Amino acid sequence: MERTTNESLIAKPLRQALLKGKNESVIFTSQIPSLTPEYEESIAFAPSIYQQEISKKYDVRVTVVGNKVFPVAIWSQTSEATKVDWRQGGRIDLLHEHIDIPDELKMKCINLVKDLNLRFGAIDLVCDLDGDYWFLEINPNGQWAWIENQTKLPIASSIVDELLKISENNYES
Repeated sequence: MERTTNESLIAKPLRQALLKGKNESVIFTSQIPSLTPEYEESIAFAPSIYQQEISKKYDVRVTVVGNKVFPVAIWSQTSEATKVDWRQGGRIDLLHEHIDIPDELKMKCINLVKDLNLRFGAIDLVCDLDGDYWFLEINPNGQWAWIENQTKLPIASSIVDELLKISENNYES
């Protein structure tokens, strides 16, 4: 990766990586130190996703079910261990809070799921310090139950409703 400024970078494994051995460990998203020639050479053979690091206010998980949108802030910046990757540190006590996001962003999330020919999508975003949202990824089979447990949002019943719609449409065909 060519870097033209001194911006901070992060590296994310292409998929969740579990290193097995004497001590098992998971590879999470990590900050990249300054890229010395030696460091650049060492990561040349480590396929990863490299992105500009964003100074976060919080992480956002937007669960889309059909035309329903469930945006949740994950207050990852309250713990040093979860500032780069909220999944790190085994923190189950991070505050998860239902939030409002701009209508335009809601529609972009719904349209992305539809454009991918999906009925469900778990979209990860970051809200930066200026309140701007940055897209990270969409998972067509992302986890959602922990969000419902923490926020009481009706995700499961929305999935059931969406499956019933599919069932009714297929039955009528």
